[in-house]
Amino acid sequence: MNVSVARQQFEGWDCLTVANDHLIIRVFPELGGRVASLRERRTGRDWLWNPPSGPRLFRNALGDPFTVSPHVGLDECIPTIAPCQWRERRLPDHGEIWPLPWAVDDASLARGIVSMSVDLPITPLRFARSMRLEGNCVRFDYRLQNLGTQPEDYLWAMHPLFTLQAGDTLEMPDDVSSIKLECAAGGTTDGRGATWSWPEPFPGVRLDRLELPDNTAGYLKAFATTRHGEVRLRNADARCGLTIRWDVVANPCVGLWLTRGGYRGWHHVAVEPSNGAPDSLELAVDAWHQAGRLSPSETRTWWVEWLFDE
Repeated sequence: MNVSVARQQFEGWDCLTVANDHLIIRVFPELGGRVASLRERRTGRDWLWNPPSGPRLFRNALGDPFTVSPHVGLDECIPTIAPCQWRERRLPDHGEIWPLPWAVDDASLARGIVSMSVDLPITPLRFARSMRLEGNCVRFDYRLQNLGTQPEDYLWAMHPLFTLQAGDTLEMPDDVSSIKLECAAGGTTDGRGATWSWPEPFPGVRLDRLELPDNTAGYLKAFATTRHGEVRLRNADARCGLTIRWDVVANPCVGLWLTRGGYRGWHHVAVEPSNGAPDSLELAVDAWHQAGRLSPSETRTWWVEWLFDE
């Protein structure tokens, strides 16, 4: 199936538009490799969330809090998600690479593949991501290399903000019967480390229907550990769905972010394959014992697929 890649300027930034008969994707290498739009041709739905005022793209500085980011589409988070102090390094909010320009492999574009890489400025790691369309599937392949002379601990999380529509539901793997909180607000006082039953933590509150205890001013960030790397967002009424599959051997955790008006009045959801938890690398290593480690010169690879219903 033919895949086209067009390079143009969008709002003053270098934009790669990748398209086939099923999907149209916009990627911004200069803005942390951000995937700002992923539109399904059959339904017209853009699955990646943008603020209601529309996308306003700009480059952040290293160390900026994520609250002042564009909040557009998909970011990548490494080597931490929450800011923390680790090995005398001050690691920034949502990691080191989302504000940085990434280098594009121009030769891969001719084959319809968007391959980009970036060296972390604080932690001696090199991060690379290739993205290609295969029919109704978006395939992400990752490569992480330790450039240093010491072992390096890290957290990685894919960080896509997905749109919500009436009738959307969320299906977690069959072995997920509970989730562990990072944070929550609205109708609950539970905090980090609290365990909620999945899918109904409280009577009448259904997380699989993307509900929260306070569905007008609530939000949630939580994690599950699974042996089955597959989560599905679907809408039976609109006859559309997105299945998120990933390399669960390399990434046995999945994060769930859901805001129903609790964060800036916004409504969206994120399904975040990850190699560990919670969001702080310090806590992931020292308290929850869920993080990755690379030996000197070691390279690790993994993959994620987004498969859209036909």
